[in-house]
Amino acid sequence: MNASSEPPVADAPHPLQVQAWRKMGATGRSALAAALRRQARGWKRSALHAQHPGWNDAQVERELARIYLRGNT
Repeated sequence: MNASSEPPVADAPHPLQVQAWRKMGATGRSALAAALRRQARGWKRSALHAQHPGWNDAQVERELARIYLRGNT
């Protein structure tokens, strides 16, 4: 896919998305953020397992904690 056929990147969320966020309130937005963090952490956990197949679960969890504590991927 070349640059001319890719869809443009939106600089702002769609108005319907903003409306949905407002309707869900602070508690709903917080729950959504927590779910997204859990999902991203799960993806990183899976990537670490794939990159280091010899690591046990404890080693993966230690590396995952190190990555998130330092804020790098």
